[in-house]
Amino acid sequence: MPNPALLLPFALLTLAAACKPDCPQGATDRHGYNCTPVPGDTEDTSTTTGDHTSTTGIEDTTTGNDTSTTTSDPCDDDPACGPGENIETCPAQCSLCGDGILSGDEACDRGPDNQTYWPSTPPPDTCSDTCTTLLEWCGDAIQNASEPCDNGNNADPIYSAMQLPPGACAPACTLPGHCGDANINASETCDNGNNTDPDYTFNPPPADACAPACTLPGHCGDAIINGNEPCDGAAQTNTCELSCLTPACGDGTLNPLAGEVCDDTNNNDGDGCSADCNSIERLVFVSSLQYEGDFIPMTNNPDALSGLALADLRCKQLATAATLPGTYKAWLSTTTDSPSTRFDTRFTGLYRLTSPGAPIIAIGWQGLTSSTLLHPIDADESGTSAQKNVWTNTLPDATTASDLDCAAWTMLKNAMNMPLTTTIGTSTAIDATWTNLGGGQLCSNSLRLYCFQDV
Repeated sequence: MPNPALLLPFALLTLAAACKPDCPQGATDRHGYNCTPVPGDTEDTSTTTGDHTSTTGIEDTTTGNDTSTTTSDPCDDDPACGPGENIETCPAQCSLCGDGILSGDEACDRGPDNQTYWPSTPPPDTCSDTCTTLLEWCGDAIQNASEPCDNGNNADPIYSAMQLPPGACAPACTLPGHCGDANINASETCDNGNNTDPDYTFNPPPADACAPACTLPGHCGDAIINGNEPCDGAAQTNTCELSCLTPACGDGTLNPLAGEVCDDTNNNDGDGCSADCNSIERLVFVSSLQYEGDFIPMTNNPDALSGLALADLRCKQLATAATLPGTYKAWLSTTTDSPSTRFDTRFTGLYRLTSPGAPIIAIGWQGLTSSTLLHPIDADESGTSAQKNVWTNTLPDATTASDLDCAAWTMLKNAMNMPLTTTIGTSTAIDATWTNLGGGQLCSNSLRLYCFQDV
């Protein structure tokens, strides 16, 4: 019996020879074995018939002048868009999330309707921005995106005066506001986080001030009556001062809207403002000293004044000695000047005496020049009664009475040593004679002056 070890190589050689001519790659021979051609030993099995050529192994077939080429599929079996694949060649694998085409590993794709976060429960068939079914919404009990809170119910009030417990959440997944959260919520007028400023200050508080309960501190001028204010008009009115006090004559605040013409912090007459604050007052007196018609120019006259200027100085000196306020002028006229040209003819207040009770002489310039006074000018600068004759050369209408004026109140006699004369008045009268008693009075006489407070 032959040796089996010697027969095995011979059998393999016989099998290889049997497979070679009719066992192409991937086929099975007649014995049921799979055969693989030896590398480099591939036979050319192409045949040519006329103009037609058929080639096997290259998968090209040419018949006559016609050529048919079969190429491999450019897209592989992987659902993802791989190397060499693109949207044009592999649209099923290479489409993008958001283009509305379900492809690759996308779970869904609704194109521009893709939306991950929803303010409430999303509708069915919703797709996320990343083409998944993983969605977020207010009410899912997860704090998503810009939500400051989400407890699933979100039914707490949107505002509470006191801070709610942790975990509270209002509708729309918003944190409930409260006084002290440094945000102005609901009916709050302020909220600086501390809110410890006083409820009221007289002066305006700082811009960021806030009182407890998140209310703006009140102050005088906010047009709201608060604190201990009796009024607050935010401006001076006929019923309220800027200081939030009710207007009152004598309070030192001039309030024309309340009818005040003046207010000197008191309710006294004769001090420049009437007791009712309705009239400016000017003082009038007859001089306590008597002067000749030139007013004694050589005495107490440091500036060497003369005429009307010297007469005004005499009034000023007496008023200063009596501590009377204001500027004073003498009621005198020359041929060129008179009270009608030298005094404030627009004055509408009260002319008052300096005597107790401050009697009213006249009301305004119109009353003074009406020919009748309300009271004689019969008190001197100290308020002492003085009923004497007075230098004037002035008519009741405040114009010049004559051209006889003691040489414009500078001389007692003329160049020929003849005595000069003029017109006088009397301090006891209220009729026209108070200023025009008569003419022909010697300038060498010693008489008094009417002195009027003026501007």
